[in-house]
Amino acid sequence: MKGKMLMDTASVIQNSATLKTDSLKNAGDIRLTGNAAQMIIDSGVILQKGVLQLNSNKLVLLNSDTNALQVTNGKLIAEDSLWGKVVWHLGEQTGKRRVSFKNDSLQDVSIEFEVIEAGTGTNGYIEFSTFETLATDNPNNSALPPDMLYFQEAAATVDSNWQNIADRYWLTKAVDYTTPPLANITLRYADKDIAGTNTIAKSDLRLSLLRNRCWEEVPFEIDTTTNTLSIDSLSDYSIWLLHDSIEPQTCYSGLTCGEAIKVSEQKLNGPFLMADTTMWFEFETLNRSLKIICSTLSEEPEMNVLEMTLYQDSCGIENAIANISLPSYADSLVLSHNPFSENTTYLLRLSQALNKKSIFNLRLQGLEIFCQTAFSFPDSGSARQLGTYDFCDSSKYYAPDENYPEHLPMKIMYVNFHFIQKSDGTGNFTLTDDGMGNSANAGLLVADRLLDGLNALWASNQDRQPVHSPQGVQVKSLETRVRFEVYSDSTWEDFGLYFHQSDTYYKYDSDNFGILKSRFSVHGNKVLDIFLFAEDKDPNYDLIGGRGSPTGMVMIDNFYLRYKRLQPVWNSFLGIISHEIGHAIHLHHTFPGYAGTAEDGFLPDGCNTECDLITGTGCMNIYALEHTFNCLDIDADAECSYQPGAICSILYDSTGNPIDSSYGRCDPWSANPLSNNMMGYNNDQNFLTPCQIGAIRHTMLNFPATFWNKDYCQRHPNSNQDIVIYGGDTAV
Repeated sequence: MKGKMLMDTASVIQNSATLKTDSLKNAGDIRLTGNAAQMIIDSGVILQKGVLQLNSNKLVLLNSDTNALQVTNGKLIAEDSLWGKVVWHLGEQTGKRRVSFKNDSLQDVSIEFEVIEAGTGTNGYIEFSTFETLATDNPNNSALPPDMLYFQEAAATVDSNWQNIADRYWLTKAVDYTTPPLANITLRYADKDIAGTNTIAKSDLRLSLLRNRCWEEVPFEIDTTTNTLSIDSLSDYSIWLLHDSIEPQTCYSGLTCGEAIKVSEQKLNGPFLMADTTMWFEFETLNRSLKIICSTLSEEPEMNVLEMTLYQDSCGIENAIANISLPSYADSLVLSHNPFSENTTYLLRLSQALNKKSIFNLRLQGLEIFCQTAFSFPDSGSARQLGTYDFCDSSKYYAPDENYPEHLPMKIMYVNFHFIQKSDGTGNFTLTDDGMGNSANAGLLVADRLLDGLNALWASNQDRQPVHSPQGVQVKSLETRVRFEVYSDSTWEDFGLYFHQSDTYYKYDSDNFGILKSRFSVHGNKVLDIFLFAEDKDPNYDLIGGRGSPTGMVMIDNFYLRYKRLQPVWNSFLGIISHEIGHAIHLHHTFPGYAGTAEDGFLPDGCNTECDLITGTGCMNIYALEHTFNCLDIDADAECSYQPGAICSILYDSTGNPIDSSYGRCDPWSANPLSNNMMGYNNDQNFLTPCQIGAIRHTMLNFPATFWNKDYCQRHPNSNQDIVIYGGDTAV
């Protein structure tokens, strides 16, 4: 849009929308929703009235002038743990700029940034943001900034020192600069940021900056009368932390051999963010041989690592013992070496090109458990040689033993329930009644019934049979060995049950999927948050539905609406809640296709909606090849209910060329008989196959989520002898 824009009434910019204009002057409220919306302003912004609410979105200023952002009687609010940002393109200009943030109580939490020596980079810009954590909670520093996912030691420092850390983070981040600007920076905090459940003495406040994966105290001046923090002549800046005396976790930058990050072969290490050209790791091996795997994250596939070099004892070139490199388009590196010396220190150097970034996990995996093996496919009846296969990556080996299910430790998933009410507290269950005066169905009791129902459903899987089984395959009915507990801090009387008042988030809206966890979660990554919505944003949609994510959250639609229609929701919603919990722990649908994003599975190219295309040979082959866990005890043909007459799209191959449009679609609701698989589309959703149960255990042992118990095997204190089972041996 060219020219000026005047907004004198309340306006909403939703989801991934972009508003671009020369200049903006507002007289009414402006709200950016979702987490990918942005306002791009060529000339300048004048907030003269009302509120500009960024949430987790961006205000982009292309004008480097110091007056490009003016806040008179208006209010600029970010206050979102996913970083609602002001992105100011400064280029190589100097001068003082003020980003006049307010908190939700309209108190001043602004950032001043005075460039005293210009940076190098005509396209360079600075990102500004701040948000308040849950000041009255215990602990009170959730949610952490998303960047902290890659800096585990820094995050652990916050978690273990929460009472001595202010309930606010600030961000000043230089992007696209060869040399960042040298600047004087002033941060403002509100009184409540150091109050609440904190034990902070104003006289002992310190300021730390996240540098090279670790918190580092920086010199500053504080004025406790005006609540200002002043830092002079700084060119290295990112996330800021205000705190009293804290005990930081041992932390290594990884930038040099001497600062190598300690990793272990006994767990999945990461994720790591690599922003420099090299990153060093150190480990002490227990195995004689290892496979070292550096792989990208499926949800954030940015991988530019080009080379891995392995060193023994020290990092001199003469100590290099193995190396692997590959083209820049690859999404993983695998380095194998044999033999390793037991109880010996090894160093690993990863390399990438200048000005590149990589986000990855690192796994050190023993090779003794690899062997040549064969599997029997349901559609062939004969063994098919698959070559070297790692049993640790095959889900069926994680399922319970049908003869000794009790030998598999019980896994506990920790949950919290959230009822979203209107801003006046109506429109959903309350703690003491059903929102309509009936205390017999109070929210507390409803949540308790849901918890009991989920445990009963998952505890009785062995009592049911699958409706569909692949031809020639006997699918056994096994106990899941998974249970659910409500997580609650023992010092609170919160029952792990929460009631939120918000007209903005009252109705189920999948566009809010990425926001709910950071906005409403009380215990963050410690729990699986289950959000129970009263009704859908579409008044004509009244079906049971939901979404689940490995980030640790589940959304359930039309929960209260169904209750008001005299439906016992604590029973009728157990299937859909279990289905979405399945997605949260990386289970896939039982048929090709997914109405959503890739988080639910790895699908054939072009198959990314529920109207997915399948080949004329049937669903089974595609499912067997593409499904992450190779669950060959699922009859995907029957689950899909292939409908050859319903053409919906064109299937593309891996090069982007159309293959054919003469395909049908999956229509699980037309299956006859209708499935009962928990991850299918049906009315029961009450059965998991052994491979699905194994996939759950595989996830719980190999993924770094934290909303389930981590009770791994420990060596008996009276034993100093290893038990080794070699290939071909039988252990009884």
